[in-house]
Amino acid sequence: MSRNIFLALTLLLSLTVVSPGKGKGQNILLVTIDTIRFDRIGIHTKKFVKTPNIDKLGKKSIIFKRAFAHTPLTLPSHTNILTGTTPLFHGISDNNRFRLDDKFLTLAEHLKSYGYDTGAFVGSFVLSKYFKLNQGFDLYSEPEKSNELIARDVIVPSVNWLKKRDKPWFLWVHLWDPHTPYDPPEPFKSRYNNDLYSGEVAYMDSQLGYLFDYLTKKGLMENTTIVITGDHGEALGDHGETEHGYFAYNETIHIPLIIYNNSLKPAIIKNNVSHIDIFPTICDLAGIKTPGDIQGRSLIPLIQNKVTEEIPIYIEAKSAYHSKGWAPLEGYITKDRKFIDLPIKELYDLKNDFREKKNIISRVNITGLYRVLNSLKEKLSGKYSNLSRKEIDPTALKKLKSFGYLTGIVQKKKARFTREDDLKVLLPIQQKLTRARKLSKNGKYNEALKLYMEVKKERPDNIAAILHMSEIFHKTNRIKAGITIIEEGLGKNPENRELKLRYGILLVADNRFIQGKNYLLEVLKEDKNSGEAWHYLGIAYFKGRQPDKALESYLKALDTEKTNPQLFNNMGTLYLTQFLKSRNSDLLDKAISGFKQALSLNPDLPSALNGLGAAYRFSGNKEQAIIYWKRALKNKQDFIQVYFNLGITLIELGRKEEAGKLLNFLKEKYYSKLSPRDKNQLHKFLSYSQ
Repeated sequence: MSRNIFLALTLLLSLTVVSPGKGKGQNILLVTIDTIRFDRIGIHTKKFVKTPNIDKLGKKSIIFKRAFAHTPLTLPSHTNILTGTTPLFHGISDNNRFRLDDKFLTLAEHLKSYGYDTGAFVGSFVLSKYFKLNQGFDLYSEPEKSNELIARDVIVPSVNWLKKRDKPWFLWVHLWDPHTPYDPPEPFKSRYNNDLYSGEVAYMDSQLGYLFDYLTKKGLMENTTIVITGDHGEALGDHGETEHGYFAYNETIHIPLIIYNNSLKPAIIKNNVSHIDIFPTICDLAGIKTPGDIQGRSLIPLIQNKVTEEIPIYIEAKSAYHSKGWAPLEGYITKDRKFIDLPIKELYDLKNDFREKKNIISRVNITGLYRVLNSLKEKLSGKYSNLSRKEIDPTALKKLKSFGYLTGIVQKKKARFTREDDLKVLLPIQQKLTRARKLSKNGKYNEALKLYMEVKKERPDNIAAILHMSEIFHKTNRIKAGITIIEEGLGKNPENRELKLRYGILLVADNRFIQGKNYLLEVLKEDKNSGEAWHYLGIAYFKGRQPDKALESYLKALDTEKTNPQLFNNMGTLYLTQFLKSRNSDLLDKAISGFKQALSLNPDLPSALNGLGAAYRFSGNKEQAIIYWKRALKNKQDFIQVYFNLGITLIELGRKEEAGKLLNFLKEKYYSKLSPRDKNQLHKFLSYSQ
């Protein structure tokens, strides 16, 4: 029984079953460029950047001047492209807390049923196989040692994959480069030093040249369909938005779309088209059937001037709704009109005002606009959209958080939204949150705190600001301030899991480990997979001198925290402490292994360097211990304990002069930071070094 038939029988989905067969043998190359503005492709305008490789292909292709994304976010947009359906059908409307349910058919699955080899090479964790867009791909290559890859590291392996193909293939190449932070390699960084975003676009284009040249040299252009598009744009300050995902103005949803096929004459199409049209168009060009549930339409009749009917294009932006509880944005584009449904409604005349500067909502009867929107939503909605709403494991949440997404935060949703919930009204808050995040990422914690404080004052219900403030207080060792801010948040949101988790963590850090343990256990009752809760519960047990329970908690944390160096460091510390009590050499070996694992993930982690030095000292390898302690001081010059460890070991080895210099440096530089006990110890060691 085929997979689709099974789904139809068991879930009564309306997915059309397509029998495997043969198409025209047409190869398919899909290139998606992340965060690419329409006006940053040279063939559209040369004002900002040169993109010679895309332009060269574009001159032989169909160019769509009015192509739109349905969503200004990476995961939803690629899901729209690869399923040919909107978020109303597949259910993915944000980058976090969603994974595509395997009940939905992807383009790769469909092409594979026709005998295609299928390969994907994506440049960011945001499109990791974890989020299930890998369905149907024989090979799904994604970043492994980092969260993103530059274009070369995506394109070179994709060409290597092509070299091994001996039958029709479908290749998806996703290029992350134009995404923030903008940091293009040389010479593009110098060439575009005043516009690094465009520099990233130029670099990306240069790497595409390698892929296009390979296709040309191998004579593959004649039987390869190439689709180039963007998942969404970048606001770059337009409408007050710096990046994307908040609003749905044209700077973030008007995207390039170029389709090359040797049988199609180059042309420029000015009709409105969208991401969901790509799937059926590829089917047409490949000579295969289009599944019945595809919500887009093939663009071939439009290209051939056989149809001119405009179909409304559904749009949405719901990131702020999911992460902050603000009003959800929905709307549509039809002909030269664009309607945005928010508490403060918007309507734009795209013929005369494509940059959406003048809201003309007062000129029309809003009832008619709602009639179209409601009809469109009803037509596009699917019964099983909730299937893609998933709990995301802590490891994935942490990675998403590194991109700046407000992951893990669950804000209460209102039943009814008013003007005060409108994204335009809340834009100053959003701008402060964005600036604060960037400042915090760059280590400017006090400046970030000032902005978060302002947000908290204006929106006391904003859990994101409270959580981010508490994290900064934790990083800067202002634990009690972090506890106070979380207590204020819990006073208004006593059942919020994220606040309870952060409270438990801070209480443990404040050595109130019994109270902290209780909060962490409460979190784990709701979410037994919270690696962060298990980790800090282990610390609480360790501080409470319950090593067996500490180890048990650490091991459970490993299920989702495999890339957390601090967890391995803490396990090493636990094993080393137990070794000192029992002198069991197996425990010492485990301690060394734990510290080494921590350092493999973060080579500069001072606590792991110190721990490994101590472990080597107890194993009798004092020279190796000294190497690691010196590395620890290089990364953390005020690490008091390391001075004592290193000083006494140098004295034991007869290197008294070296020990004296080290300990005198400690006295001159950090004497005021020493406890009375440490001061006595220092004077004792200095006398030994004479």
